[in-house]
Amino acid sequence: MARQTINTGTANNSGDGEGLRSAFGKCNDNFAELYTATGWESRFQATAQTLTASDNLITITGTSESNGGLTFLDTNGKVEPIQVNDVLSIDFGCTAVTPTGSDNYLHLKFVVNSVVFRAITIPLLKGSGNNEHVSLSANMPVGSDFNTHGMDVYIETNAGFDISDKYISVTRTHLAR
Repeated sequence: MARQTINTGTANNSGDGEGLRSAFGKCNDNFAELYTATGWESRFQATAQTLTASDNLITITGTSESNGGLTFLDTNGKVEPIQVNDVLSIDFGCTAVTPTGSDNYLHLKFVVNSVVFRAITIPLLKGSGNNEHVSLSANMPVGSDFNTHGMDVYIETNAGFDISDKYISVTRTHLAR
């Protein structure tokens, strides 16, 4: 639907503007279209996941919450787009319990069909046993590969340790036309 503009008339109280019923009908139609275009789904899981010193697929099996009735996550927290040419805003975060030793780090990655789309290396500086909150965000256009294979979150570390409080949120910011 094209945006519906309300005729406000030539001047205040001129009587040549649109009637209230028709005007608010257009408002409702415009908002209804916006709400079907955008929406979000998120998932949170507090339980710990043990990481090894290699690529670790991150699963998030907590209860899903959403707005707009859109489903973007499978039962393990893998991002599954709805259609090609949408744009998704993806946010992932977790708490890392820093292992013993120094110079520890993790690579946090968004991966589509074995290709790294976005990544960050995070040094763990707080010391042994202290929590380190880490996150990665990206705006991702949905191409055919992403639409077919979905997107996974991976963490690669230099030492084994635990993460907890895993969270992922996916928002559709642009609806393909």
